[in-house]
Amino acid sequence: MPHPLVSSLALAWAIERGERPVPNAAIGALQMDVAEFLNLYPHRAPHIMWFLGAGTSVGAGLPSASVLTWEFKRALYCNRQKIPPSRFRDLDDPYFQSLVQSYFDSQTGSPKLWDDAEYSFYFERYLPDEADRRRFLDGRMRGVKPSFGHLCLAALHAIGKARITWTTNFDPLIERAMGQDVFSASFLGGITVASLDCPDKAQDSIHDERWPLVVKSHGDFQYRKLMNTHSELQKQNDVLQKCLIDQSNRYGLAVAGYSGRDQSVMSAFREALSGPSPFPHGLFWFVRHGNVPSPYTIALLNEARAKGVQASFIEIGGFDELMADLFLPHHDQLPLVRDIVKQQRERRAPVVPQYGPGNWPVIRTNALEVVTFPS
Repeated sequence: MPHPLVSSLALAWAIERGERPVPNAAIGALQMDVAEFLNLYPHRAPHIMWFLGAGTSVGAGLPSASVLTWEFKRALYCNRQKIPPSRFRDLDDPYFQSLVQSYFDSQTGSPKLWDDAEYSFYFERYLPDEADRRRFLDGRMRGVKPSFGHLCLAALHAIGKARITWTTNFDPLIERAMGQDVFSASFLGGITVASLDCPDKAQDSIHDERWPLVVKSHGDFQYRKLMNTHSELQKQNDVLQKCLIDQSNRYGLAVAGYSGRDQSVMSAFREALSGPSPFPHGLFWFVRHGNVPSPYTIALLNEARAKGVQASFIEIGGFDELMADLFLPHHDQLPLVRDIVKQQRERRAPVVPQYGPGNWPVIRTNALEVVTFPS
């Protein structure tokens, strides 16, 4: 029998990822097939804004908020217990997670597993000083290159199929993608990046119709102002929040790589629904195949539908694949980008198992027992 802590942790992990065995009819009614979105997008672009979360940067090699949370927990636990972090190399190991989680569950004031405040709570506890948190993020992002999904998004901006991209991410991947040589002729007027240090840039760019516009609602790691702790995330910058609400009554919105757990952002979406024409070109929320949108997202989509908005969630393989599919009909307009994307897209390749200490198990399964296998 597995240890109850391991079992409960595995169940919580499955629920967090949306791997629920019983389909919910009410949730299913909100779903749109990705092919339907691919059909309508060319006709509504550039009247759809993009809103990107941390999940869109995973393909570029940056860790997700969930992975970082376990890193912070490991560091705090190992420092307290005087254990080298190398003892727990695998952050997905159920034994490690149950051991560390049971420790924090015994600590007064610690958030529960998968609580919305976990990331900010453990980040601030690990690095209380804002400057240290900024240096930590800087170190993680140094040298990271845009994925082909970011290049395809930049291409959509370059050909006028996108105008405004919002993101909660601190990383510079969108700007780096747009700044590549293949887009030099497309962005002669420059790229406007509005962040917490210069929020008025967003309003000015929209007023003057200077595109593309990238709005970093939680800040930019290159500047001092960042939002990454619980108290900071509770309130958006007033200028950026008002801008998001106003534009949500002019544009549709497509959300990718974002769980919907920042109450500051979700409150802006809900406030937009009280406007005269909320999301006039639709509200589309992308989730990975097999996942279920968060309760916050489901509530928002239902509320939007009650207001007459075309609101749905859409299952996709990932941000990179979605962007590549959206760019596909426009390959001839930017053949250099097409060639780069073709080179970067993953291809199947043989994997040679590395045998030796610390490399077991060679194959892991989640639920299915392997009863036969080739010799």
